[in-house]
Amino acid sequence: MESFDLASLVLRAASYYAVLRTTGVALAPLWARALGDREGCGLDLSPGHSALSATGLILAHRVLDSARLAGEWAGLGDIRLESMVWLSPAGTASLATAAGLLLIAGSDMGPARLRRALALIGCLLSVIGFALTGHTNQPGVAPLARILVPLHLALLAFWLGGIIALSRAARSEDSAVATTLACAFSAAAIWLVPVIAVAGLLIAFLLLPDISYLREPYGLGLLGKSSTFLALIALAAYNRLLLLPRLAADVPGARRGFARSLRAEHLLLVAALTITAGITTIWGLHGD
Repeated sequence: MESFDLASLVLRAASYYAVLRTTGVALAPLWARALGDREGCGLDLSPGHSALSATGLILAHRVLDSARLAGEWAGLGDIRLESMVWLSPAGTASLATAAGLLLIAGSDMGPARLRRALALIGCLLSVIGFALTGHTNQPGVAPLARILVPLHLALLAFWLGGIIALSRAARSEDSAVATTLACAFSAAAIWLVPVIAVAGLLIAFLLLPDISYLREPYGLGLLGKSSTFLALIALAAYNRLLLLPRLAADVPGARRGFARSLRAEHLLLVAALTITAGITTIWGLHGD
């Protein structure tokens, strides 16, 4: 692997995480309404700074494509290659995602109704941007795959944003507020999280030419990602069935155990996103 390929992989993984984290935090108030006047549980869930960081990562990753096209770092200074990158579907996708992130950043200001509208439009643009490029836009791929990608990503963002909000609540709020927030998230997650796995499996089924590709790097990456999600779903079930009742009953040590479990979920999600970056950047069926 060339050094610029490794740099692209790192930037891709970091941008995936940053975009989904920003989108998830922006979406958190939708399922936190159970808290009424204490919506957001009094925590600083403002996505503004995160949105700006994610925008920088998205654009930096795309700039690096000129080096990959040239096969050397000197390609970064090639205006012709940079023009090719930004006029390509991948460039359009990055700009769409960046536009969505900037709208989310702007949702920190103005009247509440305007903030919510900007956040929702920004979240939509952010995940749709990822569907405008990559394997799902290759010739012969079923249109359903292009629909499933933004759905899959939006639900991942919901999950990641929930983990971040719950982690902060478990550390800084009283047990009643932490439990209320956890119950609100769990009530939505029980219906939405299984859809993540189903959507991911359908996307893989629509992209793989045949089952023999599971022995190739791309297929092995898919298997690794699927295994990570199975572990995530098992951990989420453990949280809901065992840890959440203990948290609600204010059992001594319950909040500490809940926080540890959330950290494990967070790390598994990061692992899944890193594998996804490898699939789309290095091990792709058709390249990016």
